[in-house]
Amino acid sequence: MLISSTGIAIIAIVGSWIAGGILLRTGGLIAALLGALDLAINHNPAGIALLAIGLVAWLVGHWHYALRHHHYKSPLAQRILSTATPRPTRSHRRLG
Repeated sequence: MLISSTGIAIIAIVGSWIAGGILLRTGGLIAALLGALDLAINHNPAGIALLAIGLVAWLVGHWHYALRHHHYKSPLAQRILSTATPRPTRSHRRLG
């Protein structure tokens, strides 16, 4: 039981690393479009939540792609993620 659970966990981790960015970007885009359509056509306020969740999933998918490939897939995602995340700081102070 433990060996099969470990094998399933390894397959899930490797699969999410390989296809996670694609699934998040595609699923986020679809969810955002469905939320925008629901809000525009049916005037349903729940469409705002679906739109927001879709946009966050789309951005997380682009972040995953950038983490994996060391460059951004789209200039829009690069601009949003580079302004929304803090810049890494390095201390150039000599120790000793």
